Amino acid sequence: MLYEKFKVLDCGDKAILLEFGDKIDLKTFRIVQRLFQALRERENLGIVETVPSYRSLLIYYNPIITEVQDIIEKIREIENSLDDYELKSSQLIKIPIVYDGEFGPDLEFVADYHRVTTETIIKLHTETTYINCMYGFVPGFVLLLGLPPELETPRKDNPRLKVPAGSVGIGGAQTGVYPFESPGGWQLVGRTPLKLFNLNAETPNIVGIGDEIRFEQISQEEYFSILKRVEKNQEPIEGYIERKK
Repeated sequence: MLYEKFKVLDCGDKAILLEFGDKIDLKTFRIVQRLFQALRERENLGIVETVPSYRSLLIYYNPIITEVQDIIEKIREIENSLDDYELKSSQLIKIPIVYDGEFGPDLEFVADYHRVTTETIIKLHTETTYINCMYGFVPGFVLLLGLPPELETPRKDNPRLKVPAGSVGIGGAQTGVYPFESPGGWQLVGRTPLKLFNLNAETPNIVGIGDEIRFEQISQEEYFSILKRVEKNQEPIEGYIERKK
């Protein structure tokens, strides 16, 4: 049973954390994703919000109308059918990225660290399909599962105070996209002109939980051309999204 596979940790008087082991892998995330979607589809559970990650699910609840044991019992009710639960269709988002010069200031470091060429790093980074498993450390920062082991690179010893919006970085076994200018310590290998987070939109996060991402290399000329249209709202993100069945 699923319940026997996770630990329940109290997080104050309004939340609990369900932990599914200590490994970061696709199988574990799919368990989290199924439970995340199943709980969101059920109304009147007293659950205020659910926040998934690679291997855990944070559940905020209203203590006035429900209790922790009620939440756990409701999870038990759905766990037997969770393995057969059909995940909602996801999106495949193709993100154009320029790896040259100032756009990927740490690209050569990553190549030197792995004793390969920058072309090899780019090839590995663009050949992979990644899955968005969670957000953090700032709103809209997608944390992607699937980075090839050959690209795993330690974070910088001294983080940058300003990382440009759209920067694509590698931090350990993860890769991700900085949604807006912020501090950051990941190795920056490229930058996209697309805006993946819009605070004014009904759904600010363009990339949803479980969505897939592929990076596609573009030139600097293409970058500025796309960026110009993005800034004028003439380059809709929908043009880069493919709905999967």
